[in-house]
Order: sequence, then structure tokens, then C-alpha cells
Amino acid sequence: MSESITDILAREDKNWKDAEVTKNNYSTPIADGVYHSIISDAKLTTSKKGNAMLILELTVETGKGGGRKLNTYNLLSGQGLTYTKQKIDTLGVACEAITDLVPLVQKGKFIGIAIQIKVVSVGDNQNVYFQKRLDIAEEYPTEEEADAGDGIEPEGPPW
Repeated sequence: MSESITDILAREDKNWKDAEVTKNNYSTPIADGVYHSIISDAKLTTSKKGNAMLILELTVETGKGGGRKLNTYNLLSGQGLTYTKQKIDTLGVACEAITDLVPLVQKGKFIGIAIQIKVVSVGDNQNVYFQKRLDIAEEYPTEEEADAGDGIEPEGPPW
């Protein structure tokens, strides 16, 4: 007779109680600097004023900010439209018309894109600049290239 899930979990109860949990305060700003990140979510919504907005959630993959989530709120009207179009171009996502964003987001075309970002604090706010899309094959050597290198072990991609 196999054990019940309750019995299996009961054996781990003490370990559970003793396990330390690190509290991550995601409202704490990430240090200014350049980071590699991955787009982990994308959604279209509206701002409090009713303007269309594209929210991109980035997962920071490098540095002391590794594992942290950053949201970029990209307005799709007024001056924000130009900045958002520039970001989408930097991501390498083809978007001929603003209405193309609906199927692009629905089909997850932004998810998984690796990007180099620069975080800059301005007062209490942090600006996230998209510097370039990262092609994993170009950014990190293959095993063969690493073996032919200078004998230093490459870190490899952090994901």
C-alpha cells in the first residue's frame, strides 16, 4: 500500500518550519546599471486616464538584480507613442500598425525576448531604457568556442 500525500508531507513538516524565507521587497529600486533581462509577460491595458498602454514585465537575469521583476509602462498615445514604437523596434518585433499589438500580445510574441536594459534613477522614479536585443548565440560562446578560448570558464547565459 502506498503512502498518502498527507503522510509524505508530514515527514517534511519540521523541515518546512525550519526553512528560512528571504523577504524580497520588489518595491525597492534596483541599482542603476546595465542588465540582461528577459521579457516574461506582456499585456495591453489602459491607464487611469483611459489611454492605451503596453506593459512589459522584465525578469532581470544578471547582476545583483538577478531574478527581480521590472515592469515597463509604455503609453500608446501622445509623446509616449514614439518611445513605445522605439522600444518595439529595439525588440525586433515587426509592428506595422498600432493595432498589430493586439495579436502580437495575444500570441505571446514578446515573451522570451532577451534584451539589454539600462536602469537610471531620476528622483524617486526609475527609467528603464532598452539598449539592444540580445541574440543568445552571439552573446555567449558555444562549448567549442569556449574550449578553444583562453582557458577561462565562461559564465554562460544566466538562464
